[in-house]
Amino acid sequence: MKKIFICHTEYHVLITLVKNIVNKQNGKNDIVLYGTLKDINKVYKKLKESNLFDNIYLFNYNDIEEREKLPETKNVIKRRILLKNMIKTYYNFDFLKGKDIYIFNDSSIIGIYLRMSKINYNIIEDGLNCYKNIYRQEDFNSLKYRVKILINDLTCSFGSSKYVKTIEVNSKDSIDVFFKDKFIEIPRKEMFAKLKKNEKEKIINIFFDEQLKFKNTKASLLLTQPLYKDGFLNDKKQQIDMYKYIIDTYMNEKIIIKPHPRDDIDYKQISKDYIILNNSFPVEILNFIENISVEKCITAFSTAIDAIEFCDNKITLGNQWVQKYRIGGFDG
Repeated sequence: MKKIFICHTEYHVLITLVKNIVNKQNGKNDIVLYGTLKDINKVYKKLKESNLFDNIYLFNYNDIEEREKLPETKNVIKRRILLKNMIKTYYNFDFLKGKDIYIFNDSSIIGIYLRMSKINYNIIEDGLNCYKNIYRQEDFNSLKYRVKILINDLTCSFGSSKYVKTIEVNSKDSIDVFFKDKFIEIPRKEMFAKLKKNEKEKIINIFFDEQLKFKNTKASLLLTQPLYKDGFLNDKKQQIDMYKYIIDTYMNEKIIIKPHPRDDIDYKQISKDYIILNNSFPVEILNFIENISVEKCITAFSTAIDAIEFCDNKITLGNQWVQKYRIGGFDG
């Protein structure tokens, strides 16, 4: 059966590309591009030119924006009924028929549709090792959540639904949820190692229009996250101030900032001397580019830092560090 991969982010597109390239002997598959991609039309055009997929579908919607279209109501049951009706009548899901479905984010409209329709599907982890921090999302082991699974509640996502067949992760270590028998371990490093040089270049060309400016340059690299958007910081200003503090305290030499794809802050306002990379590519692609040299890489707690192979000195400050900064008690 042909596989179809549903991609919400540039990281999802990267993993889908790699999986389809290293398993090309199994034939071409289909890919769905979600409207949450930074430049969906550009990605569509590049993938079309690559000739790596049989069909490329655009599902040009943003989950948050779509849910905001629902009439306001404090009644949770009524809201879920409205959401179900909207999904049944407003969207066309014909591209999923007869396919072996792989999705990275099943808390989405398509994920809800799959559970509503009692369609079995597979999950690929949303980000590198993200299931190790899954406790931040839900108390999966609670009686309340298990009842929700039994009644096929719309919110039973992250692989907990009974309609999820498998969950593919980079590593199964330290994952402790009651549905852990669904997990399949496929180390990303081993998967990337199967790529040939010309295949890496093909992927680079999909995400970049020009060469990066810091090849052969020793520098410090900061990986940002949309912390205020996700509720870890109070507001945009606090996020800017926090990253300025990190740069001043922990970083030296040339400063390179790689914003998270959902981070829309203009870090040039801290200093125009910094190299600000485009936020529309996954940081893992930097591993494919020769002669990149970074002396230090630092992040609040992005797991993407674990994937970086061109830096030995990697620093993760941690969620507790960020929370201390948020409440104003951080003293360095």
